[in-house]
Amino acid sequence: MGLYAELEQAAYETNFQKYLLHFGNETISISVLGTIEKLANDKDKEALKAAVLSATYNKKASAPSLVDGLPFTISDTTKLKRWHRLQNSLIFREQPFDEKAIHRPVYVVAPSIASLDISDKKAYAENRVSQTVHVINQKSESTKPVEIAGLKGYEIVVTGQDHKDQSPMMLYQTMLFGKKIYYIFQGICSEKDRAVYLNEFRMLTESFKPKPED
Repeated sequence: MGLYAELEQAAYETNFQKYLLHFGNETISISVLGTIEKLANDKDKEALKAAVLSATYNKKASAPSLVDGLPFTISDTTKLKRWHRLQNSLIFREQPFDEKAIHRPVYVVAPSIASLDISDKKAYAENRVSQTVHVINQKSESTKPVEIAGLKGYEIVVTGQDHKDQSPMMLYQTMLFGKKIYYIFQGICSEKDRAVYLNEFRMLTESFKPKPED
């Protein structure tokens, strides 16, 4: 049994067409999602739709790579390792990761999903960090320009509270701007762990290298 749906989403000042296929059995659930700009030509949309609908589950297949096809490279640190991939986003966690633990550090890196013409990059970065729903009642601690792997951007550190239980949290964000897209790096940890994990977040970001844009 399965479910197929076509959706639309507005994000980052761009409208997107999405094709979603969901299927599984008693022990596993699989979702396949294709995303394309709504203004793309019909031929490309139909090709993406066909690719999504062609997905099948092979229980004998090996686990997919976390890094193949990503538009960047980034290295583990001593404490934070590659944990999960969602489309072109890569998530880092402590290993082994305890699913029941709360307020443990998490770090995510992702490219933008559309080309954007951003005139005021600092303001855009500041607005983006304020939209992070997991840390509420944010208070800006620092904003500074950075340059990593030839890309310029801004590092922002804010304090706030966990959106569920209001525990003190720290949110780290760096945004780097390429010719067509940007890259966003976010790390969240409890305020009591910041002495260790703010440095870990920075080390992850500093190891980042983008692959050439088309």
